[in-house]
Amino acid sequence: QHLEALEEAIQTISSLPPLVQHWETKQLRHRLAEVFHKKRFVLQAGDCAEQFKDCSPKGLESRVRVLEQMRFLLESVPRILSEDNHRPKVPVTVIRRA
Repeated sequence: QHLEALEEAIQTISSLPPLVQHWETKQLRHRLAEVFHKKRFVLQAGDCAEQFKDCSPKGLESRVRVLEQMRFLLESVPRILSEDNHRPKVPVTVIRRA
């Protein structure tokens, strides 16, 4: 009985489009390499134990908005702290579970 349910679930999932596109994976690898070389910063966030019933469009939109605000602030900090205000922004990559 459980094996049949498992096979059905695998069949269903196999027929769906991928959650992440190939180009997104390549882009993330490139950006993480920049993090390694201290040319980029990573902001990682997300609920580790969210439940499907709590994933409403309004809630997701709210979380994404907060993360984008945090990204903007993190990118702006070097310029704000710089005495001559000419220091370049540090790009931030947001990794989230929304």
